[in-house]
Amino acid sequence: NVAEPPSLPELMRYVAVAWSSIATNYVLYASILYAGPATAPEAALILASLGAMFDQALRVARITQ
Repeated sequence: NVAEPPSLPELMRYVAVAWSSIATNYVLYASILYAGPATAPEAALILASLGAMFDQALRVARITQ
């Protein structure tokens, strides 16, 4: 049950979290491949995605308090 309708500032916070998660994923992926060029791209993808997932969960928890 929602107490009030969604607002533009709320939408912007969620958009900011989504974009920062995309940036985190890219930076982690590129960093992993740069640090270990022999790393399989699939392994770098999995590790970067996990890192971005946890980062996004923490950011969403912070903005919903």
